[in-house]
Amino acid sequence: MAERGMLPIYYYDANGVYAHKEMLRGYFQENGDIVYHVPRNATFENPWWDRQVNEGTVAVFDEKARVWYHVEDHRGETWFNHRDEPEAIKRIGNPKDWGLRTQQRFAGVGPHG
Repeated sequence: MAERGMLPIYYYDANGVYAHKEMLRGYFQENGDIVYHVPRNATFENPWWDRQVNEGTVAVFDEKARVWYHVEDHRGETWFNHRDEPEAIKRIGNPKDWGLRTQQRFAGVGPHG
């Protein structure tokens, strides 16, 4: 349980991708209320609300809808483009949607077949 006046807050980057969690200290008012100043790119909404997060996904916050959703995360993997050239994945999402494949089509085939 959180200390009185402390609440968990979840930060996300400029693209909405979950960054980290911290405890945010509230300011006590004379009337006994506690006021929290929420920093930019942060929310009290828990990114793991459903506890069903699959490996290989990342939480992304939608500021307009004020909800988290989960997106495939293949960053750091190497996929292959239509010319069978390797491409390092540097953004979230499904590389298949960008026309990439997990394996080369013509692995080991030389220029003369």
